Amino acid sequence: MSRILCTISGQPTEDPVVSPVSGAIFDKTLITKYIGEFGKDPTNDAELTAAQLIPVQLNNHISETLRPQTASIPALLKSLQNEWEVNMVYTYRIRRELQRARQELSHALYRNDASVRTISRLTAQLAAARTSLAGLERADPVTAMETDTNDELGLDQELVEQIDARAGELSQSRRGRSKEAPAEDARIDDIEKMELKTENKNLHDSTPAGITCLDVKENITATGGNDKKVILYNVQSDTVEATFVGHKKKISKVLLLPDKETVVSGGFDSQIRTWKKGSEIPVAVYKHHEGAITDLDLHPLGTHFLSVSTEGLWSFNDIDAGKTTLKKNMYQYLPQPESANAYSFGSGKIHPDGILLGMGTAGGVLYVWDLREQSVAAEFPDHGSQVTSIGFSENGYHLAAGTANGLLKMWDLRKLNSFKTVELSTSEIKQVSFDNYGTYLATASGTTAKVFHLKSWKETNAFDHDDIVTGIRFGPHARSLVTTSLDRKLRRFVVP
Repeated sequence: MSRILCTISGQPTEDPVVSPVSGAIFDKTLITKYIGEFGKDPTNDAELTAAQLIPVQLNNHISETLRPQTASIPALLKSLQNEWEVNMVYTYRIRRELQRARQELSHALYRNDASVRTISRLTAQLAAARTSLAGLERADPVTAMETDTNDELGLDQELVEQIDARAGELSQSRRGRSKEAPAEDARIDDIEKMELKTENKNLHDSTPAGITCLDVKENITATGGNDKKVILYNVQSDTVEATFVGHKKKISKVLLLPDKETVVSGGFDSQIRTWKKGSEIPVAVYKHHEGAITDLDLHPLGTHFLSVSTEGLWSFNDIDAGKTTLKKNMYQYLPQPESANAYSFGSGKIHPDGILLGMGTAGGVLYVWDLREQSVAAEFPDHGSQVTSIGFSENGYHLAAGTANGLLKMWDLRKLNSFKTVELSTSEIKQVSFDNYGTYLATASGTTAKVFHLKSWKETNAFDHDDIVTGIRFGPHARSLVTTSLDRKLRRFVVP
């Protein structure tokens, strides 16, 4: 028997042939079937035809085993031999494919391990870079006053007397004023003719984009943005007068004081900062809140401001002293609600006389507090969703409330009932704002700012932005209107 082994089967072959493209020896029958199936050399996948095979001459005299030529058992044996040969061909190919698959898997595992190591290294470097960057952020200066006190707070007798005296003056002045708006105030047809006068879309950074809040005093505006900056801007001269940087998260509310140089800002970092034009460092930093600041408002005395936040805390803060005079937590004062965030404040404003405080909650209830007594004087429910913005009219007895589901409700403080409900849109009402005489009400909801004449409830004008309108304020005598939006634009509309 021949001792020449076939490369495919690994068995001795009596009819060996050589492949000229690889030099490998095969059984002629097996290699012919393989070529007929694949047309390639099984060892290196080179193109090969049966005609190219070179027979190998054997130098032994062993006679060839007679193969069955007849039917029955010999024929069956012949068939089994053919099947065996086919199986040898496929077994050989499977072994080769298995070897290749093992090599490819080995390489893939190596590349995966290298990738994991690289990602781990880059992640560690990124974390280290962020830590270093946080260390480089502007630190609160040692000269800035900070308040984070848990001491017993309250209004002293002198401050209560000042609040009473100021309320009496304002109430007397209001009773003596004419029911008709001053002659210099804008009329309905003036509001209808309002047109865009100036626009600025470069006050805040483009990434992250958006102006989130606004306050206006005559020709000076204060804005806060998603870029964590507070900007003092002169709309008349189109100049940025100051830029204040220090909050760790986006700005939620700004309050521009009457001197038009001092700004109070609240952020989603739970901090309140007081800034002064001409200085890059805050005058004071208030840290007594734990939730995001949702609203700020100046008391008529001009010495204190109200702040409210999402953890249900409101506080009365001294501007000059840089400290908190009074703070109340709704969850400690009122019965425990069914909803966990029912007392979370979404808005807060001070009555024009300075005695009452209005605060809208996530539970859809608007609470009116007596500042002197530090107790709830009235509750206005049934808003249907979070009260996101409120405003007191200068007439002293109307209160507007905007909600997260686009509902505007008007309340009469004398009768303690709602006398008007308007479905502005399905979008959240970001702000409601009266003019200085209580003739008009401006609303910001969705991408549109609207102005209503309160006596007739006529929609006198509407102004569109490319994104959600976040702020709206009347100018003197309602002859101008300033709006801001997440589209980065500050627009000023005026009566021509």
